[in-house]
Amino acid sequence: MPGTLPVGPLETMTIAGTPAPSYVIPFDKNGASLAPLTENGLIAAAGNATDVYVFAHGWNNDWATALAFYRDFMTVYSRVATRAAATRSDAKPLFAGVFWPSIVMPESTGPQLAALGDVGDTQTLAEDLLDPGDRQEFYALAQRPGLDVLQARRFAALLRPLYRNPDTDLDDDSGKPGVDDILALWTILAESEAGPDRAGQGGPVAAGLPAFLDPRTIVRLATVLLMKDRAGVVGAHGVHRLLTGLLQRTSARVHLLGHSYGCRVALSAVCGAPLPRPVRSLLLLQPALSYLAFAGKVPESGRPGGYRPALSRTELPVMVTWTRRDLPLRRLFQFAVRRASDVGDQNIGLSGLDEPSSRFAAMGGWGPHPAPDVANQLIRRPADGRYDLGPGSPRVIALESDAVIGGHSDIRQDATAWILHNLVTA
Repeated sequence: MPGTLPVGPLETMTIAGTPAPSYVIPFDKNGASLAPLTENGLIAAAGNATDVYVFAHGWNNDWATALAFYRDFMTVYSRVATRAAATRSDAKPLFAGVFWPSIVMPESTGPQLAALGDVGDTQTLAEDLLDPGDRQEFYALAQRPGLDVLQARRFAALLRPLYRNPDTDLDDDSGKPGVDDILALWTILAESEAGPDRAGQGGPVAAGLPAFLDPRTIVRLATVLLMKDRAGVVGAHGVHRLLTGLLQRTSARVHLLGHSYGCRVALSAVCGAPLPRPVRSLLLLQPALSYLAFAGKVPESGRPGGYRPALSRTELPVMVTWTRRDLPLRRLFQFAVRRASDVGDQNIGLSGLDEPSSRFAAMGGWGPHPAPDVANQLIRRPADGRYDLGPGSPRVIALESDAVIGGHSDIRQDATAWILHNLVTA
């Protein structure tokens, strides 16, 4: 990130042939704005805008990656909108990118969802979770090639604060597991990685655990949870404040977008404290969230999904992409995110074609949970015609995207831009 951001726009984009001031607002891990004067300048400039696009990137993005992601997506969107020739003649767009600390260590490339943890992961966990007096012991355990039962129990005790914190996106404070519960979770993850041919190998099992647990697997799991929680905090505090300013001090239509964990940023911003008025639209691209987040009643807790308030805080239907070709969300997410509070942090509307393999399944890989206010449709390309977003439309439209989206980050293309164009011109 540059050392100093201008109070005015970072650059000017061209959106559907119209110049658009472009801002990127950085937040720290607690949701405090690192450029409050720039944020104020953005809100002031939005007073002259008809449409404000607020976009939150996903996990493992540094400044350059996030900026390139925003530019690429909006370039595709601008091309699609121009070809459609259906934009408002009075349109005055403004772009606002969110930059949140989604990468474990800035100098590291960071882990993918299926990658092993590195030194940066370990240091970040220690500094975020542990008292200084416990960090040396934590580093020593993390460096071992494997942990026996006693070492694993101590590692679990040190990391327990991460598992005791309820998610901010679910109204449920029941997720307070003990050391044995955490060890059971790690065992599930270790066995899922080992596969049926390797599970249970490596020596005798004590207390239901493999003889050794790889600390790199444990660190990786912990960073998945840490970044999931961080996205919620940034959204509920920092981006919520930005949205409140835009909705309170301007008459612009606000279009909110998120990708991966950026969907959690966006949803937490909408579903925290009440907003002055609804946002115009909400587009979730491959959300790394529970498939139950919009549920009227989450199994076991009996409470609504944590993000269900989004359905009443958006003017247009919430639109979500999901695909079986998103390997991290289809197969891996459910093994990493297994706290009690992780059930139901999202629900948008299952495709109805496949039953999720786990109650911890991800929306971006399986689609949202079926509900009366959810419709399941195939994603459309521009040549396929417009989506029906008129009166009487379902509150959530889940778009099965197997034919278009080939992987978790494969969302900068005409079909996804077409979704946004339909929302903006509805």
